[in-house]
Amino acid sequence: MCWRQWCALMLLPRLRRDALVLDLCCGTGRLTGALSEANIRVIGLDGSRRMLQHARRNAPGVPLLQADARQFGMRDAFDAVLCTFDSLNHLLNQEDLNSCFRSVSACLRPGGLFFFDLNTDHGYRLRWKGVRKLNFHGRKVWTRYHYHPELRLARFDLRLERFSTGTQAKDELVLWQRCHDTAAVRAGLENAHLSLIDVFGLQDGVVVAGHNADSERLFFLCENASGRLQSPAYLCRADVN
Repeated sequence: MCWRQWCALMLLPRLRRDALVLDLCCGTGRLTGALSEANIRVIGLDGSRRMLQHARRNAPGVPLLQADARQFGMRDAFDAVLCTFDSLNHLLNQEDLNSCFRSVSACLRPGGLFFFDLNTDHGYRLRWKGVRKLNFHGRKVWTRYHYHPELRLARFDLRLERFSTGTQAKDELVLWQRCHDTAAVRAGLENAHLSLIDVFGLQDGVVVAGHNADSERLFFLCENASGRLQSPAYLCRADVN
């Protein structure tokens, strides 16, 4: 199951037919484009200009904005905000995460929904380890995953070897993620007036209601606690392929 199907399972059936959705940290825009193709009104937002360049190709015709996820200052126009692919794990401290929650709350209409995911300690211990080497279009790619459980920090290293005009060069990238404490996440949501509706866990590729120590990833579904959506015109099905 992929991100489009997860959203179709847990979020989209709860939305009005004319819902306006913000894809926060939209990255290369693949999910943004899939939502648009499913006739869902969507706007993409990301902090990286380079990512948005890819998103313009993957989500043609979709409005795209460059802004910081921690403080993007949009008015309360959205029926839903989604933030996928462990994007919020890249916020490395609790205050940054809380600031993002406050920005999300401010841009949601009363009763609007917030759907996001986070990697768990078990997921990091299970998946974030080892070195991988592969060839990509004739280039050598080297990746390394490492999790520091005592610090609750995960590190991803990438090195790309390329040849240009007879010389060899290397591009390197380092990304960090924070394993956020679930209790602190719940407290941050509550302080931002985002009421937690449900939590789902991913275990062996299957999404289950609730979560336990074997959950590799958690999906959170929240509601803007200042009110509820008024229209009864909900989607009967969410078919995003």
